[in-house]
Amino acid sequence: MRLNMIEQQIRPWNVLNQRVLNAFDEVNRDEFVAKALKPLAFSEARLPLGGDDLMLFPALEGRILQEVNIAPTDKVLVVGTGSGFLAALAATLGEHVTSIDINDAYTQKAQQVAASLNIHNVDYVTADVKTFAIEKASFDVIILTGSVLNVPNAWIEGLTAGGRLLAFVGMQDQTVTSGIVFQNQLDQIREDSLFEVELERLHGFEDQPQFVF
Repeated sequence: MRLNMIEQQIRPWNVLNQRVLNAFDEVNRDEFVAKALKPLAFSEARLPLGGDDLMLFPALEGRILQEVNIAPTDKVLVVGTGSGFLAALAATLGEHVTSIDINDAYTQKAQQVAASLNIHNVDYVTADVKTFAIEKASFDVIILTGSVLNVPNAWIEGLTAGGRLLAFVGMQDQTVTSGIVFQNQLDQIREDSLFEVELERLHGFEDQPQFVF
């Protein structure tokens, strides 16, 4: 099932980076899903985490990791932990990962699973992403796992020289958002729109209700 996930779901999304594909082979995705859902762990379905939250599907996780191109020396921030699987994948590719989520239940579960898999270079932190302090030039890679209307400047300023931030940006009421990489090149931010996908808002960045008179 794992091989089929890699060959039939992830590769067809133009994910050809062998380090990324190896990460999916090394990290047990089924450990990050609820016991009742383990038979579906390697499917392309977006599996429920609790409430209205859903896991990202494997091909999207692979495409995200390929686009940010994590180097072995990179420090990574994942905004929106969810199951913790994406952060665990990033931890196999980079030097250290910080993953934040407002839901402490997600944080605790992800930390337990990572420890059971001997993944010790990722810190799962419970925090409100809107108020989480990011020091300037402190991360080589930042990944947002939900969509936003605009990317806060503090996150872009948190990139090191050559750093990459992948965000899903869409207007209010859009179901399809654009996956965009913001790259810090000599203190000039380059934006590259890569692909489109349906993705709900990142917690804390929901659109304000619109009133019609």
